Amino acid sequence: MVRQVLFLIAILLAALPLSFIRLNEQKELFIVWNVGQGSWSTLVNSKTCHHFDMGGDFSPLERVKKLCKNKENKLYISHMDWDHISFISQSLRDLSSFCLAHQARRNLKKDRYLQKLKVCSKKNDEAVRKVFTPQSHKLTENESSHIFIANDIFLVPGDSTSKMEKKWIRKIDNSLRIKTLILGHHGSLTSTSQALLQRLPNLKVAIASARKKKYGHPHIKVVQRLRQRRISLIKTEVWGHLIFEL
Repeated sequence: MVRQVLFLIAILLAALPLSFIRLNEQKELFIVWNVGQGSWSTLVNSKTCHHFDMGGDFSPLERVKKLCKNKENKLYISHMDWDHISFISQSLRDLSSFCLAHQARRNLKKDRYLQKLKVCSKKNDEAVRKVFTPQSHKLTENESSHIFIANDIFLVPGDSTSKMEKKWIRKIDNSLRIKTLILGHHGSLTSTSQALLQRLPNLKVAIASARKKKYGHPHIKVVQRLRQRRISLIKTEVWGHLIFEL
């Protein structure tokens, strides 16, 4: 019981608004930005900001700039849904040394948002693992989501569906200490299957980057699955930007 209370306190402290955090360029942070219904999270270290998607209802770019303006900025796109890419053009103007580290399946209608974005060098970065790259062109946009793991702790599955989870969970090494999951498809019923949760024995926290009042996410059945496994659920809609110091 004591451990659970201490862990909850740590999570609540991590969820303080960014203005309460003393910004230190040497700190290593993982931040899930409050973008409403959408997705943008950032792994920050002394030299680089690794951005996973950049989209949503409202932009956190002014706060992102405080941490990342003078660093190398690498973008990893899970898929090309608008709520995952809508802030790319604006970020390209305001962030220095901005490059595309990984692109999802091409979308001819939306590729123009990436035209001015240079491709990062091919040098491997141990901070980010690419778990899965869907190959079939017959998949829906959500099914084609690429899957990433940040710092071996944070699982970022885009809008990947339960159907696709069955394909990529086998690629997750059980030795990885994944403790935090950003809920697939914002906590939709079509994601975060029992099979996925079973594959993550060390999972402690699930994050919903969503707007329950407007879109109904996270779904009640997903919330129940998390409760059954005693996984804490944190919502950006309630807490704002979520900052984890590593």
